Amino acid sequence: MSGIEAIGVLASIGQLLEFGLKITSLINDVYNRVKDAPEKVLLHTAHIKQLVETACLIQEESELQNPLVHSHVRATLQEAEKLQRILERMVVDYTKGSGKKRLWKTLVGREERRMIASFDRLEKEKSALILCISFTHTETLGIIRDSVGELIPRINSMDQGVNAINRRFRRANKHRSHGVSGQLMFSPLQ
Repeated sequence: MSGIEAIGVLASIGQLLEFGLKITSLINDVYNRVKDAPEKVLLHTAHIKQLVETACLIQEESELQNPLVHSHVRATLQEAEKLQRILERMVVDYTKGSGKKRLWKTLVGREERRMIASFDRLEKEKSALILCISFTHTETLGIIRDSVGELIPRINSMDQGVNAINRRFRRANKHRSHGVSGQLMFSPLQ
C-alpha cells in the first residue's frame, strides 16, 4: 500500500473515531431527554463503543491499513455520518418547540424508527468490517504457515548434515590410535 493510501486509511479512521464519539454523546443526550428509553438504545451505544475500539485497532495495526479494510471503513463511516445527522435532528426535536410538539414527535417516533434502522445498518457495516479484519489476519496466518512449511525441509536437511559431520568425526576418531579422544560432536537440531 502506498503512503497516500495509508494516509487515507488513517484519515478515515480518525473521522470514524470522531463520529463514534459524537454519536455516543448524542445518544446520551437523547437518552437523558426521553424518559424510559428503550434498552435497544443502550445496546446500540455498546455497539458504537465497539466500533470505536475497532477503529483504534485499525489505527494501531499497520497490516490492517490496506485497501480492502479501507473500503469497509469508508462504508461504515458513511453510515455513521447518516446516523449522526438523524441523532442531531432528534436532539433538536426533543429540545425545541412547544411541549405538545415534542410529545407528538416522541409518540409518532418517525426519527426513532430511522435511528433504529440506521443503527442496524451501522451494525451490519461494523460486522462486515470486523469480518474483513478477521480475513486479513487469517491471510497473514496463512503466509506464516506457508513460510514455516518451507523451513521444515531446510531444517531436516541441516539435521542430516549435522549427523553426517558427526559420523565423519566418529570414523576419524576410531582410526586414530593415539591423541585426542574425539569427544567433539555436534548435536543435531531438535
